Amino acid sequence: MLSCNQESSKTAVNQNNPTDSTVSGTKNIFGKWTMCSTYAEGMVTQFNVCPAVRFNNNGTGNLELNGGIAESFTWTLKTPGLKIFYNNPNPNLTFPDTFYYAGFNKTEEGIKLTLTHNDRSYYLSR
Repeated sequence: MLSCNQESSKTAVNQNNPTDSTVSGTKNIFGKWTMCSTYAEGMVTQFNVCPAVRFNNNGTGNLELNGGIAESFTWTLKTPGLKIFYNNPNPNLTFPDTFYYAGFNKTEEGIKLTLTHNDRSYYLSR
């Protein structure tokens, strides 16, 4: 089981004026990320058990929950846009098939990745 100890506040992403601590590029997305909170419809959801999201360098990825793969997807990144799509989409998937703004931010704790589409945001870190 994964455990997260993160604050449940929404961080504003400034798309027009990135700071010196911003990182970008496809190579920064490769690997395993932890998703402990999301934001939608004015509310933050904080997870007790945080799913892991893996972005592989061959353009595939998956969401792992409780040690098993819960969802598999394909992705492409052309900063600042991330496209996630599924071979067999259904309405209950974590990341709906769409384009997301991918905001990378380097902090003292590591790298944070915010995926945003309309009023929904997913907060990933490693």
